Amino acid sequence: MLSTRTADLYVDEADQRRWQQIMEENGTVTGFEVLCRRSDGSTFWELDSAVAVHDEDGCILHYEGSVQDITEDKRAAKALQESNQRYAALYNHSNDAVFILGLDGVHLDANQRAVEMLGYELEELIGMSVEQTVAPQEYPDSLGKLEDLLSGQRLPIYERLFRRKDGSLIPVEINATLVNDDQGQPRYIQSTVRDITERKQQEATRQRYAFIANTSRDLMSLIDESYTYKTVNQAYCRALGEKQAEIIGKSVADIWGEDRFVDEIKERLDRCFAGQEIDEQLWLEYPTLGKRYIEVNYYPFQRSEDSPIQAVVITRDITERKGYPRKAGHYDTLT
Repeated sequence: MLSTRTADLYVDEADQRRWQQIMEENGTVTGFEVLCRRSDGSTFWELDSAVAVHDEDGCILHYEGSVQDITEDKRAAKALQESNQRYAALYNHSNDAVFILGLDGVHLDANQRAVEMLGYELEELIGMSVEQTVAPQEYPDSLGKLEDLLSGQRLPIYERLFRRKDGSLIPVEINATLVNDDQGQPRYIQSTVRDITERKQQEATRQRYAFIANTSRDLMSLIDESYTYKTVNQAYCRALGEKQAEIIGKSVADIWGEDRFVDEIKERLDRCFAGQEIDEQLWLEYPTLGKRYIEVNYYPFQRSEDSPIQAVVITRDITERKGYPRKAGHYDTLT
């Protein structure tokens, strides 16, 4: 080591020139970080501090100082920087809104999705209280959630109505977390927020359909490709004298019997699963209604392009409307 020239230790010769320049200008070098090379070719980071020692004429005799290996510190700093960069990328490009709130409920920061969600510029949002961004009727509950967080409780994901800059309301789902400092003391609240407007609209649509289906006198069922009941309406249950829980999840063969399923029903369902609509009229004996003349419609149903086709089966009692007599010996079944 003593026979090694200092310049030979530096991976980048420019670092040696920079070190020398600082020494010439100041007579000392403090906290100089440099990448060095060991005799085996491996590299390490070094922290140099040195001072020039002069003779009586002011000429430099030698340098005195200290050298510290800071390789692990540099690695840790780099890992932290990369982690921060990944977090920043997630923070700024997340599909969810992220709000950083002070312990008093005042906005400290927010990502781009958050400002788009509420319609404010970031500069406007910073400094605003949550009271200004939630529906007035929900603010008391927001204060309660804040108190729960500060008391150390973990909050389950919950729903809230946000108030946008234009006054409109938007339903959201919130995952709020209290972030502590290195000493374990509360530092700020991170709130990850998802717009659930579309989900709420779908729920409302399903509820409307469910209301229509369950108030209809027609018998309605949804059957998947495994010939299993996915749902039935109340009229269907009344006709069979069963509860929904006793039908949903069971196979068509469970409800109508294996023989009837194989001989009569399966072929119609297979045609429906292949995309064909089927309309027919027939006689059927119901457990609670007796023998009725019915109109049955099979409709292919697909939730999305990638999802399998299911069968919507709608049955209407047309006995009185058609004026058919109750014929003996003519039975069939349906789903």
